[in-house]
Amino acid sequence: DLPEQQGPTLFLDVVGFSHAGNSSFVSYHNQDATRPLILSECCSCTSTRLGGRVEQPNTCQDTQNSPGLLPYVTGSIGVWTLMDYFGESQNWPAVVCTFGQFDIAGFPKANAWWYRNHWLAMEPEASASRPLVEGGTVVVRILNLLNDTQSSSAEFSCEVSTSHAELILDGVSKGKIEAVDGTAQWTVSSVGVGNATLVGWDNGKPVGRHTVLASAPTAAAMQLVVDVPSAATGTGEKLYLDGK
Repeated sequence: DLPEQQGPTLFLDVVGFSHAGNSSFVSYHNQDATRPLILSECCSCTSTRLGGRVEQPNTCQDTQNSPGLLPYVTGSIGVWTLMDYFGESQNWPAVVCTFGQFDIAGFPKANAWWYRNHWLAMEPEASASRPLVEGGTVVVRILNLLNDTQSSSAEFSCEVSTSHAELILDGVSKGKIEAVDGTAQWTVSSVGVGNATLVGWDNGKPVGRHTVLASAPTAAAMQLVVDVPSAATGTGEKLYLDGK
């Protein structure tokens, strides 16, 4: 018999836990091994795309998602959250939260690549839990933003779905290493580090690559050219802007 304090859960076909770690699932399963369990919501993990920051999925991702690996947990219903959003910023004057896998402008952050790797690329094609996604699924991604020139060394953290990965800095290979749980890392001297290329290797062959270009050494201008008026795009005959 289950303890009386678990009374309400006795009427549920499936018991869900929100933002709970492994211990909650293990504890409940030890008392009721026949009732299906599910991770009803996770993870509220924060990340940013700030320059100079080594952007990598922190232990929050692994910890919050790990219950889905337990054999008696059916998986996860959803992740908080897909996109950053206005509100819940925690600290003024920030006005946007950082829970999303994509930032407020729609650019993917490191967590987006973690999910694409672990929830798709590393799942066998025959697995019932694999999402239905067309096209290539190989993940080869440098998570660093190469803006930090103040430190004497730089840590490169990369998300890969391949068995091995190779880091190339300014045309010079820093070695090919075996990926561990979808991650490959190098610590190198940041002196002279410019462009970086990550190559993913499977069965002795390169199957994907990702290149990050060094930041401009000095401030650069940005210019937007607007194609009005244009008969080709149907933007009318009168010029409302000066073309820039």
